[in-house]
Amino acid sequence: MQRASALMQPRNLPNRDTADPGADPDSVHWVTGVAGAIAALGGPGFWDVLIAGIGALVEHQGAVVFRYRAHNEPDFLFGDFRNQVSRGDFREYRKRAYLLDPFYLAYLDRQPDGVHMLRDLAADRFFFSEYCRTYYVQTGLADEVGIFCRLADDDLVIVSLVRRKGTSGLSAKGIRALRLLSPLFTSLVRRHLEQAESLLGKPRPATSGPPAARLHFGGDDKLTQREAAIADLILRGHSSPSMALLLGISVETVKVHRRHIYTKLRISSQAELFSRAMSRSAAGDRR
Repeated sequence: MQRASALMQPRNLPNRDTADPGADPDSVHWVTGVAGAIAALGGPGFWDVLIAGIGALVEHQGAVVFRYRAHNEPDFLFGDFRNQVSRGDFREYRKRAYLLDPFYLAYLDRQPDGVHMLRDLAADRFFFSEYCRTYYVQTGLADEVGIFCRLADDDLVIVSLVRRKGTSGLSAKGIRALRLLSPLFTSLVRRHLEQAESLLGKPRPATSGPPAARLHFGGDDKLTQREAAIADLILRGHSSPSMALLLGISVETVKVHRRHIYTKLRISSQAELFSRAMSRSAAGDRR
C-alpha cells in the first residue's frame, strides 16, 4: 500500500538489516557500482547495479524508483524488495495515494535535481497525518531520501532509499557523499532511460504541464474553493498555522473553515476525510 517507505527485504542484494561496513562514502566500492551501471545502460540489470553502487555510499534497506509525468499515474520502474506492498507494482499508491506523497508534491513544485530528504519536503505535521499513519507507520519507516533526476520540465524520476525503524537513520556522512555525487547518478539515469527507450522504439511522450492537484471528498459541490484547498492541506499534513501562512489568512479563519468542512461532509475526523479522499479521487484529476 506504500511506495519507498514500505520497502522490506531486498532481493538479489546483501542483507542490509544490520550495519554494513561497506556502506562507506570513503570506500571505492561505489566506483565498481558506477562502472557496472555504465556497462548495463539500457539493459534490465541497470537498476540493480546502480542501487548496489549507491549502497556503498549510503547504507539503506531498500530502494524503489518511480517516474512522474504530467497527466499520467506514476510509473513503477524498479523495487528491490518482496512483500505484499509490492504486489501489483504499488497499485494502490499509483491509483490515488501518490497525490499526498511529499515526493510527488515536490515534483509538482518543480524541486530541482539532487538529493532531497523526506523530512525536509514534508509538511510540519506530516508524520501525524492520516496518510502517514495509514501508509508510512505500518511499514516501519525510519528515514527516506530521494535522488531527483529530471528528464524534462514535467518528467521526473525519483530514486528512493529507505531505512526501517529499529535501525540507525541514513548517515549524515553518506548523505553528504550522495549529494556530491548526485549529478553522476542523475546523468546515468537519464542515459539509461534514453537508451532503453531507443531500444524499444518508444520515444518519450511530450507533456503539456501537470494538471492542478486535486482530491475529491464526495461532497465537493458543497465545499467552497477555499474549503477544498484546506481539506487538501489537512491531508498533506499541514497544521493550522502552516495553512494560515500558506493561504495568507488567520489561524482562526482556518479553524472556522475546518469546522465547516467537517459539518458539510458529515464527518468528525481526519481519518474519515482521508477515507473519502482515497475512495473518491477521480482518476482524471491526477496532479
